[in-house]
Amino acid sequence: MKFNIYNAVIAALFFVFYFHSQVMADDKTEYTKTFTKSYSLSDGGKVNIENMHGQVHIKTWDRNEVNIVVTVRVDAKNQGDADDVFDRITIDFSGDNRYVSAKTTIDSKRSSWWFIKSWWDDDDVQVDYEVSMPTAARLDLSHKYGNADLEDFSSDVEVNLKYGDLKIDEVAGDLKLDLSYGNATVAKANNTTADIAYFKLRVNEANKVEISSKYSHIYIESANDLISYSGYDGYHLGDIGRMTNEGKYDNIEVDKIEYLDVITKYTKINLEHLVKRFSGQMSYGGLEIDRLDNSFEAVEIESRYTGSDINVDDVSSFRLNVEGKYFSFKEPDSFSTNRSQKEDNYIRIEGYRGSKNAAGMIRVQGEYGGLKVR
Repeated sequence: MKFNIYNAVIAALFFVFYFHSQVMADDKTEYTKTFTKSYSLSDGGKVNIENMHGQVHIKTWDRNEVNIVVTVRVDAKNQGDADDVFDRITIDFSGDNRYVSAKTTIDSKRSSWWFIKSWWDDDDVQVDYEVSMPTAARLDLSHKYGNADLEDFSSDVEVNLKYGDLKIDEVAGDLKLDLSYGNATVAKANNTTADIAYFKLRVNEANKVEISSKYSHIYIESANDLISYSGYDGYHLGDIGRMTNEGKYDNIEVDKIEYLDVITKYTKINLEHLVKRFSGQMSYGGLEIDRLDNSFEAVEIESRYTGSDINVDDVSSFRLNVEGKYFSFKEPDSFSTNRSQKEDNYIRIEGYRGSKNAAGMIRVQGEYGGLKVR
């Protein structure tokens, strides 16, 4: 009974403060407070930025200097109310010629009454960072409840972002991302490691990308090497050199890929153009290869409850071995059979098209599924 009364009181208080905030919103004025610091930073130095509830813009230049401007914006009824908010926001600066840091701290040590009221006033406080730093310096950025915009870096960059959007122009060093609940665009990166959840990540151009993802959408236009550990994701890929994936409940679409190795469950894979090799262990999924290149090396599939569809219109010669239980097989045109065994619910087919000594091989072992080669 006490618990129900407590819940009713809390609900009533939230309603009162919500109604009050709507009535008073039009009477508020923006007040600002600015913090500025500059530091010299030697080659190979590092900059650390930690912020919340605002925007972060980090520019790079060719000076051995770090300049930080922090603007706190408060919407309040009067200067006194604004000062109360300013008093609980601290910007902690520290630095030497090797390491520069700026950290936003918001004091939440208030009564429960203050907490209830402040819950409705989050949109009335914004902490914005404008940072200029050397292009060759390393960056470590932690930010939540806001967006971040980063320019070109020739050194390493690490970003931890929650509940916001991220834009990065270029990182020539190593890029490490920890992202959740938002969107990110990386124009160009060298080596990228990303841990993402409930996020949309777009990479235009990269050398190597390693991703651990869940409940996310990943768009990569071009990458030489991609390693992914995924769950409940959508991968939309352009021109990929080599990819390794271990995942479940995913949808993977690739325009063009040289090499692909997968271990998947409940995943659908569509390859518009496979150039060299596919190797997959698949359960409860589907594979479609719209175009198999004439120079392909191998397609090797071990599957359960999975259907595979391979278009070989561009392939003049290849060998094919199929073995399965409760497994259907549709052979391609102009196919010559070396061995055909069909007993009860078991099939084994060996053959070729073109030359029986062709270099390219399609090898499938399946159970409860099927293979269509067309």
